[in-house]
Amino acid sequence: MATLQGHSILFDAPIGDHPIHLGENQIIENINVIYNPRTMRACLQLYMIVLIGQYILSFSSVPFDDVENRPSICVLTSIYSLLMFCACACLLPFASSTIPTISSNRYMLISSSLQFIGLLLSILSSVLALNSSNMYSYDYDSNTGKSSKNDVTIYIQVITCSSLAVNVTGFFFSLINSLLASQSLRNLNNKITRKSQSKNETFNEFPRSLSKEVAKSYMA
Repeated sequence: MATLQGHSILFDAPIGDHPIHLGENQIIENINVIYNPRTMRACLQLYMIVLIGQYILSFSSVPFDDVENRPSICVLTSIYSLLMFCACACLLPFASSTIPTISSNRYMLISSSLQFIGLLLSILSSVLALNSSNMYSYDYDSNTGKSSKNDVTIYIQVITCSSLAVNVTGFFFSLINSLLASQSLRNLNNKITRKSQSKNETFNEFPRSLSKEVAKSYMA
């Protein structure tokens, strides 16, 4: 019988169809009575892949040299995406607890909120970048002592729109995982509540049946 304290459905091995001890004499048949582990693991894995994509694009969308006529919000969005990746990546191990808890549900909601803010910034950046033109970067050649002017308008527009697509996907999977975590916690609470009610009913019925037997013995 497994306790699964600190077990992660995303990073640890599958637990199979074994009874699970929740503590305080609470036991459930297996994890399938709370949620579908394959669906939960797949959604978390896809979300982790999207986070890696956001991390890569946060660097690709800068570049870190000054770009003429580039909206400042594009740089801000790239910096926020990098910070968002760090925060969501740190929250993911705690949010992917095999046994759903209030804390794991809260961590996933925080991740969804961060993704939503990133999505709003990405939409604004994409709109401004698509409406901007003549964005140039300057490369300095130390040998000749001259600077070359490069048109990076298409590059920035493509990278910004790609970041928007990835951020939409990231928010979608974070929202799906939040809904799954919330539903799993609700199913667990309902399962525990039904078992507690069943035990109380059994305990209350026992004295009644015993009193009937005692009454029959006196009447005999």
